[in-house]
Amino acid sequence: MGYTVALVARLSQLSVRRISRLALPRIPRLPEPPGGDAGVVDGPGPPLHVALLGESSAAGIGAATADEALIGQLTKSAARRTGREVSWRLAARSGAVTAAVRRDLVPQLTDPAAGWVPDVVVVVVGVNDLIRFTRMGTWRREIAQLIAAIRDQVGDRPVLIAGLPPVQRVPALPRWLRILAVRRAAPMGRGPRRRERELRRASGGERLPPCVR
Repeated sequence: MGYTVALVARLSQLSVRRISRLALPRIPRLPEPPGGDAGVVDGPGPPLHVALLGESSAAGIGAATADEALIGQLTKSAARRTGREVSWRLAARSGAVTAAVRRDLVPQLTDPAAGWVPDVVVVVVGVNDLIRFTRMGTWRREIAQLIAAIRDQVGDRPVLIAGLPPVQRVPALPRWLRILAVRRAAPMGRGPRRRERELRRASGGERLPPCVR
């Protein structure tokens, strides 16, 4: 009986995954805002290096300019709250799952030629894994591997993983996909928070910079 229930559940999950893949190509793909992948927000204090890594939310899909996008809002807030100049770098791609972010985008977090290394890395991932119904165990492993890859690339710097946005408010997603995605969002969100706590314990309970708390 237990084997039958597990088999039915597995087949149902595979069916949902396949159906969701059929629906994804119908979702309109919006352009990224102009503004490039690096910039500076002026401030009187010494430079704070901030890197933003991730998927479409990080890339600023739907925003008219980089200033209106997440990178603009984040860095302006950091400059205002710290009284420092903020030098920023963006490594993001619309549609990227966590594995692709680790493989393709983490190497862009630094600029060896300029000697640029972030003081803090803000990570925005998960929505594409969510709507593609990545298995929870796979998701947790991908998050762990992503954090390890970031640390290998930038050293012992604070890593802040953003929570998942309210997918039920994304009108581009079919209604049925929003309903199913919402059910999975809460347990997926708990994985990164656990990883962040582990990182803070490993670093002696280091507090995150005020700009990203």
